[in-house]
Amino acid sequence: MARHFLRLKLTLLRNGLRSNWLRKLGIGFSVFAWFWLVVAALGLLLASRSQVLVVPLVFDAFFLGWLLLPLLGMGTDETLDPSRLALLPLDRPALMRGLMTASLVGLGPIATLLALSGTLIRLRPGLAGTLVIGALVAVELLLCVAGSRATTTLFSGVLRSRRGRDVLVFVLAIAGLVPAIAGQIVPRLLVSPNHRTITVGPAGRALYWLPSGWLAHAVLQARAGHLVVALAELAAGGAAVAAALWLWAWALQRALTTSEPATAKQARKRPGLFSPPLSFLPRTRTGAVAAKEMRYMWRDPRRRASLLSVVILLAFPVAGIVMGRTQARQLVLLAGAGVLVLSLQAVNQFGLDGPAFWMNVAAGGDPAADLRGKNLAIAVPGAVVVAVEAVGLAALSGGWAYIPAALLLGAAAMGVTLGVANQASVLAPYPVTDSPTNLWGNNAGCLTALTGLLAMAVTGVLLGPVVAAVAVSLTAWRVGLVVVAAGAAIYGYLLWRLGSRLAANRLRTRQIEVLQAVSGRSAA
Repeated sequence: MARHFLRLKLTLLRNGLRSNWLRKLGIGFSVFAWFWLVVAALGLLLASRSQVLVVPLVFDAFFLGWLLLPLLGMGTDETLDPSRLALLPLDRPALMRGLMTASLVGLGPIATLLALSGTLIRLRPGLAGTLVIGALVAVELLLCVAGSRATTTLFSGVLRSRRGRDVLVFVLAIAGLVPAIAGQIVPRLLVSPNHRTITVGPAGRALYWLPSGWLAHAVLQARAGHLVVALAELAAGGAAVAAALWLWAWALQRALTTSEPATAKQARKRPGLFSPPLSFLPRTRTGAVAAKEMRYMWRDPRRRASLLSVVILLAFPVAGIVMGRTQARQLVLLAGAGVLVLSLQAVNQFGLDGPAFWMNVAAGGDPAADLRGKNLAIAVPGAVVVAVEAVGLAALSGGWAYIPAALLLGAAAMGVTLGVANQASVLAPYPVTDSPTNLWGNNAGCLTALTGLLAMAVTGVLLGPVVAAVAVSLTAWRVGLVVVAAGAAIYGYLLWRLGSRLAANRLRTRQIEVLQAVSGRSAA
């Protein structure tokens, strides 16, 4: 049976190279990513003088990557879903042998072996030590594959649910920001500089807690000639592989024999549109649109992901202060920077509505109220984010005197950005996909990137005078910074009024065109 799964895996790989250009592009990107990952791992293992830190870091990084990355692919790679195997007339051991064999073929296993081979190249401790290290590398690969299969099978039911897809969207949204933050914080937690040497810090010892850390420690012991200790830890790693296989077998049996219960509808009274915490909104069309948008901001995974991305982005100046790289009190003025990112999410305000925008068109009335409501739904959380960030930065840096100016500058940035976003939403609307696993997919081609880049460029030009005025005030007239910030807030309000009025005038005469644009192929 393993032979049949191996042939099936090779056939899938070969057919992938013969498919359309999008599939080939994806395979090329995977090869490129794995290549540089192998280069980075080999560079660390071969060139670093702190092997006591690098070896467990590389082993743990590959082990955690094998555990977590397949979870991100559950929505796009159907071969990871065990429910696809339920109809196969195979018993569990045969199925596991076939899946294990197929999992050992591909870019991931080859790249993992190549990367971990750096432990064999550097400081070879003789024939016996080399054999032990080779066995440790093989056990590490088996641990990665078995742990990966066990994790995806264990959480397959959760990832098929709505809440699981919501969590997946959050993870995908912040996946690009985590490496940058980790690059700033992790090295300071793991290492302790001591004159000319680098030693493992208190948090760095946690690298040895995982089973992959045991194998990494065994590699170091084998290099030092302590083969008995290395063999004992090799046995512990083998026991971890056996535990992962047992967990996989249990999860596979449960996934293939247990039916998923249907979601029961709760017969409870639904809250009203203006129920707390939205009771402060006006009982008008503007307030109704704002309430609807703010509820969707929490319920829609795409909007929640964009809001979370803003919050994480604002963590960079906080991390800079915590890490001791800067103690400038003027850093409080950056509290309004996150509003730019949040407000730029509004460049396609009607695209997230999609075909449902027909209700706004059929309702009649002044479409300017729709724009004001959507802007209000962004302004309220934006104001909260600016206030919290300003207070947090002031508490860390001591720049309490800059909080009023930071709030006013945040209002100015929000006004300018929303005015530009209103124009972009009416002039260049585009449909947004409903895919739960692809936040950035759309049906508009390069229009998405062009609209966003143009909106950013126009916003930067309009905010140029504000930045220049603040810079001059900090240099020559720091006492009058609040006056400059107040003038900037008025400037932002006027630009928002101008942009909203122009956008509303255009929207009154082209609501049908906007509906057709955001509905995509479903508009008929």
